[in-house]
Amino acid sequence: MKCLNRVYQEHASKIAIIDAETEDRISYTGIAALKEALLRLFPQPHGNLIFLQATNSCFSAATALALLSSNNTICLLDPSLESEIFEKYRSTFSPDVIISDQLTNTPIVGYNRKPHPNSQKLYICSIKENTQRKIPAQLRAILPTSGSTGSMKFVKLSEENLSVNSQDICNSMQISATDRAYAHLPLHYSYGLSVLISHALAGATSVVTSSSIIEKRFWREIKDYNCNYFPGVPFHFEILLKFGIKRLNIPSLNRFSVAGGALGEKDQEQLLEQLSDDMDLYVLYGQTEASPRITTLNLKDHANKLGSVGRPIGAGRITINSDYGEIILIGSNVMMGYASRREDLYKPDEMQSRLATGDIGYLDDEGFLYITGRLKRFAKLYGLRFNMDDIQTRLSFICPCMVVEKENTLHVAIDRHEMIDQLKLEITEVYKIPGQQVKFHQLNQLPRLSSDKLDYQALSEMI
Repeated sequence: MKCLNRVYQEHASKIAIIDAETEDRISYTGIAALKEALLRLFPQPHGNLIFLQATNSCFSAATALALLSSNNTICLLDPSLESEIFEKYRSTFSPDVIISDQLTNTPIVGYNRKPHPNSQKLYICSIKENTQRKIPAQLRAILPTSGSTGSMKFVKLSEENLSVNSQDICNSMQISATDRAYAHLPLHYSYGLSVLISHALAGATSVVTSSSIIEKRFWREIKDYNCNYFPGVPFHFEILLKFGIKRLNIPSLNRFSVAGGALGEKDQEQLLEQLSDDMDLYVLYGQTEASPRITTLNLKDHANKLGSVGRPIGAGRITINSDYGEIILIGSNVMMGYASRREDLYKPDEMQSRLATGDIGYLDDEGFLYITGRLKRFAKLYGLRFNMDDIQTRLSFICPCMVVEKENTLHVAIDRHEMIDQLKLEITEVYKIPGQQVKFHQLNQLPRLSSDKLDYQALSEMI
C-alpha cells in the first residue's frame, strides 16, 4: 500500500501504535525504518509471500503495517492456530518468510531463523533456497475465510482493494489524525485489520491489546489511553449495554462501530438512548471479500433507519438479484478471487469488481440497504423453507441464542435454560413448526470464533 509510505512521511514523529499491556510504542518513522530492516532479512526485497501470525501487540501490528507498505504479499494468521493446521497452510502455500512468536523452539526444515529487528518475542524464518516465482506485484494480502478451522480458502486482496476501501472508511467515518482507536479485535480478522489500516492512513493512533471485554483492565485501558473509538461485534455491544455507557465513565469515548453480524433493533434502540449528543454509532456491513467494508450508517444521523446497514461507501454500488434477493456489490474493493494453493496467487483478477455476497436483502427508496438473511441459512422442514436468521433474530428478543439446521431438525442453542418454554411457544405460534422438529440445547456459553462472532460450524459439530 503505497499510500502508507506517504503517511510515514507526513506524520513522521506521530505515535502510530501503543501496546496497552507493555506500554511499547512506535512512531510512523519507526514503522518506515522497520520496513527497511525487515526487507534486508528476506530472500528478496519484493515478491515474497509472508506468513505473519499476528498477535495484538505493538511490534506485531507494526510489522503488519510495514509489510503492507512493501511490495510483498502478507498472509495474516491466527497466532493460536493448531500446529497441524499451520503446517497444512505452510506446506500448501510454501511461504518465503514466516514471522511468528511461536518459532522459538520450533525450527522449520528448509528455513533460516533470525531475530526480529524490534522484538525479542518475534522470530523471522526465511526460506533457504528461494526457488519460488515472485508473487505478482498487485497482490498485497491473503486472508483466511473461516478463522481457525483449517479451510484452504483464502481471499486475495490487491493493493487497490485495500487502499481504496481503507480511504473510503476514513472518509465515511471521518477519521482524523487526532483519533485514537482501541484496537482489541484480532489483527488476522479483516475487521480488526481494517481498523488498524484506516487509522494509519489518517495518521491516527491505534492502542492494541489482547484484553477481553469481560476483564476490568479492558475498560481501564480505554480510559487510561484516552481512546475515542471502540469497534466491536454484536457480542461486545450486548456486554456494553449491560454495563451501561454512562456508568463506565470514559469521557474520551465518542465513536462506536458494530460489524461482524446483526445487532438487534432492540439493542440499537437501547444504545441510542444511552449515547450522549457528541457520540456516534456506526452500523457497518462487510465481508473479507470486500476488503472488508461494503456499507456504513451513522445511526445517530439516521435513527429512522433502524435495522438498516446504510449506503455503500465510496464509489461502490449495490444491486439486488431479482431471482433470489441476493445482494450484489460492484466496486474496486471487490477481491481478486480465492486461493487454495500457492499456484492460485499467480492468477489474474477473476472477479472483475463484482461480488455476489451470499446475503439476502433489499434497498429502500433512498438506497439504504437492509439484510434479511443468508442464502445458505435456510432450513427445509416438512416441505417448507425457513430463514434461520429470521428465526434467530426473533428469538433473540427473548434471549441470546443460535439456530442451525441438521438432519431435517431445527436446533436452538441457548445459555439460559429458564427461557426454553417461552422460546418453544414463540416457535410454535409464529412459525408453526412441529415440536418434534425442534431441539433445544442448553450450553454453558454459545460457541464463538476468536473474533467473538458466533461459530455456527462449531455448534453443528457439537449437536
